[in-house]
Formats: sequence, structure tokens, C-alpha cells
Amino acid sequence: MIESVHNRDLPVIQAIAVLSASVYALTNLAADLVAMGLDPRQRSGRFH
Repeated sequence: MIESVHNRDLPVIQAIAVLSASVYALTNLAADLVAMGLDPRQRSGRFH
């Protein structure tokens, strides 16, 4: 990645940024689904 920045290889930098954001979003989704499965209060959609 450092070489890509020095060489101004924009498509590689964009691909790494999109891939990183996708991994981050999918990890958060997986964590939310696990939390929902472990805590039955979250399944109803109501927070008291």
C-alpha cells in the first residue's frame, strides 16, 4: 500500500479502501447478529 501511495496508483488505493470499509461493515453486522442471538431482549426491537 505504501508503494501505491508513492506511485500514486489510485485504483489500488481505492480498492483497499473499499475492501477495508466492507470488512468493517460486515464485522459490525456479524457482531450485531451475534448480540441479537445472545440477548433475547433485542429480538423484540424494543429497548426498555
